[in-house]
Amino acid sequence: MVAGRLEQRSWESQAGDKRSKVEVVADEVGPSLRWATAQVTKNDRRGPGDGGRGAAGGGGGRGPAAPTPQEPQSGGYAPDEEPF
Repeated sequence: MVAGRLEQRSWESQAGDKRSKVEVVADEVGPSLRWATAQVTKNDRRGPGDGGRGAAGGGGGRGPAAPTPQEPQSGGYAPDEEPF
């Protein structure tokens, strides 16, 4: 996968011929998803005392503890790793 834009350039050659080209300017490049697989898992709901907000929303209490370097963040990767 590539995220970016297309740019078209036009010019005239020394022989007087008109030339043009289209370039891909990539901002981000990701791995191919052609043969990728995915597994969907459902997370359990958390209650008000489990560090979550529960159904009522509300505030108060302390949030979840910050992850340690060995513990993956919610994105599934450690803080010192790139996500891809």
